[in-house]
Amino acid sequence: RKTVSDCIAEIREAVDFCRYYAQQISREFNNDTHQALGPIVCISPWNFPLAIFVGEVISALAAGNTVIVKPSDQANLIAFYAVSLMHAAGIPAGAVQLILGSGSIIGNQLTKDQRVAGVIFTGSVEVAQTINQNLATLAHPGILIAETGGQNTMIVDSTALAEQVVRDVIASGFDSAGQRCSALRVLYIQEDVADKVIKMLKGAMDELRVGNPRDLHTDVGPVIDARAQKNLQLHIENMQKSALMFYQTELSADCHVGTFVAPTIIEIGSQALLKREVFGPIIHIIRFAAADLEQVIGYINSSGYGLTQGLQSRLEDTAYKIYSKIKAGNIYINRNMVGAVVGVQPFGGEGLSGTGPKAGGPFYLYRLVQTKSLPQLELKPRTSSWAVLDNFTNNLAGMGLTLAEVNSLSELAQQLKQISLLQFEVELPGPTGERNFMIFAPRGYIACIGQTIYDYCEQVIYAFASGNQVILPKEELTQPLTNHLSKHSYFFSGEISEIELIHGLLISANHPQLARLRYELSQRDGLLTQVLVRQEHGYNHSLLLCERSVSINLTATGGNVQLMSMVDDI
Repeated sequence: RKTVSDCIAEIREAVDFCRYYAQQISREFNNDTHQALGPIVCISPWNFPLAIFVGEVISALAAGNTVIVKPSDQANLIAFYAVSLMHAAGIPAGAVQLILGSGSIIGNQLTKDQRVAGVIFTGSVEVAQTINQNLATLAHPGILIAETGGQNTMIVDSTALAEQVVRDVIASGFDSAGQRCSALRVLYIQEDVADKVIKMLKGAMDELRVGNPRDLHTDVGPVIDARAQKNLQLHIENMQKSALMFYQTELSADCHVGTFVAPTIIEIGSQALLKREVFGPIIHIIRFAAADLEQVIGYINSSGYGLTQGLQSRLEDTAYKIYSKIKAGNIYINRNMVGAVVGVQPFGGEGLSGTGPKAGGPFYLYRLVQTKSLPQLELKPRTSSWAVLDNFTNNLAGMGLTLAEVNSLSELAQQLKQISLLQFEVELPGPTGERNFMIFAPRGYIACIGQTIYDYCEQVIYAFASGNQVILPKEELTQPLTNHLSKHSYFFSGEISEIELIHGLLISANHPQLARLRYELSQRDGLLTQVLVRQEHGYNHSLLLCERSVSINLTATGGNVQLMSMVDDI
């Protein structure tokens, strides 16, 4: 299925995961302050049978946990070989154990086991939801790190260089036969340049060589199996009925045997026609007017997915608008959207695309240990506003709290303002001509469930310090809060599980309804709601934020000005 170049890149990525996590452990971790969680179940997919498999297992092992790993049943041989290499390298056989078989049977049973401390999963939204439900039934629910794919889009405006657009679209949509989590699914092209770009795209598609991936000249191989082929062909047939434009590459006679699907572009009228991710070499094209860019951003965000986002534009203002407003974990500007490099473009999504933290990023290992510590990061200030938080803390005295409680909460607010990642960005390494950095964004709506007015005020402060809005029960205990919250805050009556949009739940320790609420929230379709229980040192405020990695090809937006001023020190 994978071409030779894809295979080489995957081996490199697996090695990169090992080196990146090992370096972070040796640099930042201490056995006294970073304690392992316990047995971690890793469930890996077939589309990256080595890289994602190794990344999941090695991260859990590096953090000091033992691992039970169940790969996709389509990738058993590679998984067996990888674990054999781990054992040969000195990892004890008891530390990492491989279980092969059906996900619906074995994976389901593993994630229900009371001894499980956490699950790392890459796959579909539906399976992630099932795992989340299984964990919610445990006496001590474990952590879940899930990456679940996306409805990935790229926006092309009229300033973009057409040749570069076509090159990056071909790579983003058809590399690995479109069977990448990050692959391009929907291409928005400004109507002024759409005809030109589409014509060039058709010409580039005609040059693609579809065939046996063992041949070095092959560009696109087959899809994973006959079932995937059938589903993709059925989608193509259905979309043709309403397509505004349809084009496919011609398959050679050699492709009549095997599970090949011709690279395809389909012009459609709206992204709403796509109900779920189409996992194959199919790109859907939508035209838009320049004046409708904000509307396009709204459409993309309303899909609920948030994995990768591309932009082709030579306007820096447009680039800023995209990475500030698009809800996606990885944003690529004037480059392709695939091939994230460990430590350079930490990978992971938000919303329906995953829980975070990002694989190959500074926060990943910290989710796999018990610690008060945070990653050692070089932080660069960003503009942020604390008006909502300040307004709330300035009114604490009128909420029925004691003077000592008011002082304690005011001090907490000041501490969180100093360390909140919302006000920083992290510069990441990368090659000359490319800038990589990470920014942080609020998750959205955070529900608060406490037992005292102090509990609720503390929860609101954590939410506001991370830029989120709050949802609270409408009851006598929360009445003092009603006049001092932002206009976007929401009070509810009835059951919290009936509220559609909850991105996280803060709940006080030993709350009598904790188990019930955790279970009821897990039963809902859609978002995997983070349930954060107050620990001795408070709440993990970093989990109230989304990580967003941005990668910019500087050569397409005026070049790297820093290179103009470099001097030769020799």
